[in-house]
Amino acid sequence: MIKLIGLEISKLLHRKKTYVVIGAFVALMILLSYSCYREEKNMKKMMSPENQISNMQESINYRKKDIERMKKDIDNAKTDDDKTKINNNINSAQTDITEMENNIEQLKSDSNKNISWKETLQKQIDSEEKSLDDITDSSSINYVKQQIENDKYMLKNNIKPVPEYTFNAFNFITKAMEALGTIFLAVGIAVFVSDMISGECTPPTLKLLLTQPVSRGKVVFSKYISSILSSIIFIAVIELIFFIIIGLIFGFGDANYPILIGTKYKFDMSQLVNNAHPLVPIGGTGVYVAAWKFMAELIALQSVFIIACTSFTFLISTIFRSSMVSMGTGVVIIIVSSIVLQIMRTSRIIPFIFLAYGDVGSVLNSKIVMNFNNPNFTVSFFLIVMSVWTLICYTVSHILFVKRDILI
Repeated sequence: MIKLIGLEISKLLHRKKTYVVIGAFVALMILLSYSCYREEKNMKKMMSPENQISNMQESINYRKKDIERMKKDIDNAKTDDDKTKINNNINSAQTDITEMENNIEQLKSDSNKNISWKETLQKQIDSEEKSLDDITDSSSINYVKQQIENDKYMLKNNIKPVPEYTFNAFNFITKAMEALGTIFLAVGIAVFVSDMISGECTPPTLKLLLTQPVSRGKVVFSKYISSILSSIIFIAVIELIFFIIIGLIFGFGDANYPILIGTKYKFDMSQLVNNAHPLVPIGGTGVYVAAWKFMAELIALQSVFIIACTSFTFLISTIFRSSMVSMGTGVVIIIVSSIVLQIMRTSRIIPFIFLAYGDVGSVLNSKIVMNFNNPNFTVSFFLIVMSVWTLICYTVSHILFVKRDILI
């Protein structure tokens, strides 16, 4: 069996298509790297005190012009009620101007001081706690409370918060897996694995293989295992190479930086938002893990997802005798399914579709729950769905290959 698997892997390494797919993944990773790099540059510029002051000054000038326009409207107002409304709008605009001017002064003052990150974080916590008084809907309240909890955890454990847009190795891999999982990973596997069975029907190399003293079951299993191993190794190696390169150039980041995962959600039956009960996090259900552990779990979940994708594509390759037909069918099914998933985001069947879990990072940090408005998107359910799809796809592939007549 090991010799068969080695033979199949050797075949994969001698295919031109293998290197085309690898090259496409490398090109995509380069593009993602540049995108993340530019995002950090743009966000740093946007969040700089100078840029914030400039934006607020523009807003002040706009509001002043708005006030002048409203003062002219008072002269044309037909009723006292209209005049009262305009005056109220003018007072509101003047209040906004005063608040922005105070913020500008505060920013200028802070820029001249050497304020520690702890002081800045404490001010942020105070501002968030104060904002709770003005929020009415439960979903926003719970979001702010969770942010306060995160900030307090950082402050208590003497951990300096790092913006999500920071370009380092750990952040990049998380974003890369998110981007790949949307559709690129599944499509790449579909192209890579699509001819594992069908590709040997034309030319008829499968006939020669089946004349050897090896059972059909071992043949199909060796092809299946080699497909899975090759897919996982190729993707993992590419991600590891980019992780090391970006880490050496831009820094790896703090390997012990805490990341919140596993937060559970429930529907708030006491409120209605847009005629639906909002999802709210259940307090105390999330846990903090170090960035290195988060990355390790990401790789593990991504490998499980790759196995399910490979199993599905392997089934298609077994059904069709033409590699072009199997590849086209696999790619079309994946693309169409991804579009349908976005259209039918709230459908009850979505949690049972393996392609919905492509962004394994969102499965870990529970963002997928909010994306599909469904609390059933948990790591445990993810593992069950992947296992069922893998088992069904391979079982059908095995039966078809063993029982069907091979007419070549």
